[in-house]
Amino acid sequence: MSTAYFSIQGIHCASCIANIERSLRAVEGVESISVSLVSSKAEIVYDDSKVTIEILVQKIDALGYTARYIPASEISHIKREEHAHMEHMQKLFRNLVISLCLTIPLVVLAMTTMHSSFSFTVVLTLAFLQLCLVFPVIVISYNRLRSGIQGLMRMKPTMDSLIVLGVGSAFLYSVYQTGSIFLGDIGQYSHLYFESAGSILTLVLLGEYLEKRAKYTASQTLSGLIALTPTTATKLEINGTTKTVPVSSLDEGDIVLVQQGMSIPIDGVIQQGEGVINESMLTGESMPIYKTQGDAVFSGTVLVEGICHVQVTKVSSETQLHKLIIAVEKAQNSKAPIAKLADRASEYFVPIVLIIAVLSGSAWYLFSSSSGIALSIVISTLIIACPCAMGLATPLSLIIAMGRGIRHGVVIKNGVALQQTAGVNTIFFDKTGTITSGIPAIASTYILSGEDEQHIMEYIAPVVHYSSHPITRALEAYTHDINSSFSVDTFEYSVGKGVTARLQDIHGTVLYSQVCILRIGSETFMRESGVYPTSLEEQEKVEAYCNRLYQSGMSPLYIAKDNILIAILGLKDKVREDAVTTIQTLIHKGIRPIMLSGDAPQVAKAIAKEVGIECVYAGLLPEEKASIIEEYKSQGNVCMMVGDGINDAVALSSADVGVAMGKGVDIAQDASSVVLLNESLESLYTTIMLSKATIRNIEQNLFWAFFYNTVSIPIAAGALYGISGTLLTPMLASAAMVLSSLSVVGNALRLQYTKV
Repeated sequence: MSTAYFSIQGIHCASCIANIERSLRAVEGVESISVSLVSSKAEIVYDDSKVTIEILVQKIDALGYTARYIPASEISHIKREEHAHMEHMQKLFRNLVISLCLTIPLVVLAMTTMHSSFSFTVVLTLAFLQLCLVFPVIVISYNRLRSGIQGLMRMKPTMDSLIVLGVGSAFLYSVYQTGSIFLGDIGQYSHLYFESAGSILTLVLLGEYLEKRAKYTASQTLSGLIALTPTTATKLEINGTTKTVPVSSLDEGDIVLVQQGMSIPIDGVIQQGEGVINESMLTGESMPIYKTQGDAVFSGTVLVEGICHVQVTKVSSETQLHKLIIAVEKAQNSKAPIAKLADRASEYFVPIVLIIAVLSGSAWYLFSSSSGIALSIVISTLIIACPCAMGLATPLSLIIAMGRGIRHGVVIKNGVALQQTAGVNTIFFDKTGTITSGIPAIASTYILSGEDEQHIMEYIAPVVHYSSHPITRALEAYTHDINSSFSVDTFEYSVGKGVTARLQDIHGTVLYSQVCILRIGSETFMRESGVYPTSLEEQEKVEAYCNRLYQSGMSPLYIAKDNILIAILGLKDKVREDAVTTIQTLIHKGIRPIMLSGDAPQVAKAIAKEVGIECVYAGLLPEEKASIIEEYKSQGNVCMMVGDGINDAVALSSADVGVAMGKGVDIAQDASSVVLLNESLESLYTTIMLSKATIRNIEQNLFWAFFYNTVSIPIAAGALYGISGTLLTPMLASAAMVLSSLSVVGNALRLQYTKV
């Protein structure tokens, strides 16, 4: 199966979406389709052996819309669409101002009470003046009315169809009555409904403009990310000169110059220099970070202080920022399962309203013998019904929630993940890089064989520069003040076990041998190399020391010189500063934390005890982690897995919600549905609370959307007129329709300020 994305022009309401989705699902080869009312984009999963992109575009165009295929990795269309959106808003505002200027005097004229002294000429002039005022308003709304007529002709009516029927009925009936006035029956002036046609279209324009503004506000996160994307870079040429080039022209291995105050144009590694970098726009982390040679940097971040030469490691289309933009856009186009109710209702909404309008109008005509009352009821029923509120209830809230997530350094990839996160009751944590920082440090030393610690640090110091393993970073910090007289002659790395280095004494001092072999690694590595205490007494001391390390949550690192064990260092992977508070907060909220670790049981249990996790599974392979999660899911739990996004891919995929830690994680990976870019466990709690707040907001929106239509349609159909003689005018009906959409929009926008 393949997935394609389309931008669709001409979508005005939830009924439009229902028509597109229903029609495309009937196309052979289309597996699924999801259309967003807010972004006007469609995601279609299809079998490319049965249907092509061209056919899908043709099918959508045949429904009266205009579709454009968007390549999956393209982001240039976002700027174009934002520009088009702004132009459309400006045009809407101009049309709205003109319509208001015409509709206000139109309503005033309609409220003019007929007086017996009014002559035929005056009445006819007033009638024609109303016609002249309403006609430009109709012309301004030509595209909407045309869309409604096309929907009726295809037997797939939309909200625009209801509007065109209501406005058309009011306008044509009024033209007929104007003809009667022209023929001398001036009493028909009170039966003109030009003001209803004008006010309906003007209020619809007002609602559309306010909705567009709300959608624009909700989508500002994506616009903000686009604004971060650098377009040019200062490239260092081989001869030492610099040249300004497009970022898209940079290749892996190129060197770019980044000076203070500049945005880093590309993902890369600092080759030379140092600086303080602000990554808040990507991670939500407010404090700038000091980085130096060998550290990774990311496109879109800002060099606050310093100057750096950055070697390109990813081309522009593969940077984290580019992938983040793609992920956010896809997320904004996604739907949550809770939206299915509104989607199903929207499919049948307009036809049902049409039937109700016809039946109620016919009944009241028979009951009252008044064509004016019957027509007013038909128009009011057609206009007051509004599927737009149902269509906006879910996507607007989702977009706002995802935008807030980005500001906290959290990428929520789709609506399904957001809804499932709200129901999570069990969270599985990996240990290394999740509960702990993943950056170990030397916390304990045990010296053997008569060596002193100073000498041992001199052996280790030159070796640490030959590996990028996290453990060597711990050794580098351990020996950073040491001026060693040794240099590395040969170096060999055994993956997952340790290193072997041949050292030379460059000063030829009498304290040490001029040449020695140094080994650093695990117990298994030492045994395989023939290194381990031979006496029973030494073995017992080593075992006792290692047991104390395990009980303290530390791992032993063995140091051997010339096949003689000379030291054991205790490696402590520091628990994240926010781990304890986050775990305790989750427990307080009724969410059960469980640790899944591949580390030794003693180490895993010690770390779990430190942060307050009672349930621990240790010594696990990746597949075993996934099996445990599946077991908990089978018991009815909604499970979340939090891991580093690489080693835990199987477990992340098995959970209902997979959360990947770390700003170095590829956000485009399929294993996780949520990525914590800022490596903060506090953001995990924020994500859960944000999800709960969003689902509550959506439920409120859906309630008011359905409640509005349940109450308003019977009133418009004449329920109150039969009881109290109160008749809802078409103008009030159109105002109520607009207010229903705006109430949903306003409640969704409230999410921007809801405390989480």
